[in-house]
Amino acid sequence: MLNEAIASPPAYVSNDIPGLTISNILSTLIVTNAGFTTFCDDKVNNNLREILNAWKLYLASPDSASALDGAPRSGWLGEDSIMKLAYFLPLNDTHPANYKAALKAFEDAFIKDPTQPRLGFTSWDHFFTRQFIDINVSRPLPPDDPHTIVSACESTIYHIASDVPEFGRFWLKDPFQYSLKHMLNDDELAPTFYGGTVYQAFLNSTDYHRWHSPVSGTILKASIVQGSYYALPPTMRPKIKDNAIDPSIQEEQAYLSVVATRALIFIKCPDPIGLVCFIAVGMVEVSSCEIKVVPGRDIKKGDPLGTFHFGGSTHVVLFRKGLKFTLNPKLTPPKEDGTGGSHVQIRSSIGTVQEVDNT
Repeated sequence: MLNEAIASPPAYVSNDIPGLTISNILSTLIVTNAGFTTFCDDKVNNNLREILNAWKLYLASPDSASALDGAPRSGWLGEDSIMKLAYFLPLNDTHPANYKAALKAFEDAFIKDPTQPRLGFTSWDHFFTRQFIDINVSRPLPPDDPHTIVSACESTIYHIASDVPEFGRFWLKDPFQYSLKHMLNDDELAPTFYGGTVYQAFLNSTDYHRWHSPVSGTILKASIVQGSYYALPPTMRPKIKDNAIDPSIQEEQAYLSVVATRALIFIKCPDPIGLVCFIAVGMVEVSSCEIKVVPGRDIKKGDPLGTFHFGGSTHVVLFRKGLKFTLNPKLTPPKEDGTGGSHVQIRSSIGTVQEVDNT
């Protein structure tokens, strides 16, 4: 079954979650105690990484471009998908009213070659990591202000937490337990963030999957943490979606930020911000994170940091203790269950920070 899965591209489905074929195969194991123990094992994850790397090669090959084709309601370049891909593209927030308008908005926004099949996208991954023709036009930065934080990803706000502890009991049913020591892989810089603030937002499969810096500063460190892929706690029960069993990964994003494969990028900013950490979190088989910056490089707010490959994911921005983050009043905060938050365009303002007195 895995051999067949890694020779097939993710299918487009209308609920914004890509076809998680491997998760479906393993789902009845994932939600058991024995499965949890198994998928925490380093040897198991090392072998799974080899399997997923083989799938990665396939998704970057021309054979995978077949997923872009299909009837109007299927395929990543079909009518249903294009309507969603173009939904947030117009700058005036007037969403395309029909497929023709949506396709024009999509073609006007992204690098493509209309003279070639599938708009010039040569593989599924080429399409998935598409770039804006001019991001300064499609996603302009807000007025320059050292206190303003911009969105690192095109994403939907999931949770904002303050006074986050060094250790969190993230194995409990509370979906918003963060454990900073684990999230940051016990990095020497981790104590800076103990008692700080977490901003987390998730990306649907139809969102733009490149990361841009939420702040201006200097890259201190950038690394990939090789985590687990399917070690989802037994509290997560499978759900039936489109006749397939699919773990509801969206409910456990805080937990995934602790255990999943992730990219850590530490950025040293001028006062009042200080040290910030951006964390790109891969989910299950869509766990490929590519960092495109190097330590020592100065970076401006809104500059590229890297990209996700192969699926919807989540990301975290960490602020140090002593810094208060205030959400942009134009945005809607998420409800207690993590739903209902605003969808935020990349490089737009998500809020401001200010120094607070901790004495």
